[in-house]
Amino acid sequence: MHRIYVSPDELNDNSGIISDPQTVYYLGSVLRIRVGENIELFDGLGNLFNAQVTKATKREVEFSISASTFFDRPNSPTLILAQARPKAGKIDDILRMNTEVGVSAFIVFEAERSQGKPDNHPDKIVRKNKILQEASRQSERLYVPELAIADDIVKVLNTKADHKAVLVSREHEGSVDIAKFKESIQNQDRVIAMVGPEGGFSQTEIGKAVATGYVPIHLDLPIMRTETAGVVVSGILMY
Repeated sequence: MHRIYVSPDELNDNSGIISDPQTVYYLGSVLRIRVGENIELFDGLGNLFNAQVTKATKREVEFSISASTFFDRPNSPTLILAQARPKAGKIDDILRMNTEVGVSAFIVFEAERSQGKPDNHPDKIVRKNKILQEASRQSERLYVPELAIADDIVKVLNTKADHKAVLVSREHEGSVDIAKFKESIQNQDRVIAMVGPEGGFSQTEIGKAVATGYVPIHLDLPIMRTETAGVVVSGILMY
């Protein structure tokens, strides 16, 4: 059965209407869903619905709900990936791949070495959230990660967590291997991992992070691109 993301705002008690143009097109023109067919819906908040299409037009799809099930979050750490804004075009893959791995939330922020100009137009943020929804659908996750955009590192440093890590190079004095850092993490712990842009973090940024409780960690692996490093960090800390 096909699974589709539906916004909680589009749901009523036993029915709803999908009006997102991309989703309506996907249902009608790609899947060729017709009235009377059954689909699975998820709202990104842990709810899974069995539904039947009752009306389908080029602008919206109406459905009735026959059953719903709520699922708790997985019994694993809640991981927040704080990703310094990379070069244009890379953030989409970062959001997509880390959602598939199991990241619970993202903070995309401006670092000293972030290149180019930030583009936080509301339409671009909507697009990023759609990437998270689609990645959740494809990986059959019932919770869509949250996304926050920050102008600088301050929001990241002020984020509360049981464990905090900032990724640095192996040469950084006082850094610990990520495997050692992971030893203290338990299921249900809240963890935030900060990954830099191309060129990494400045010494000033690392100093600020350490001063607010962040542990400098390194990967005992070859040098990676920022989009690869984030996925590796997430995978190790989650599993």
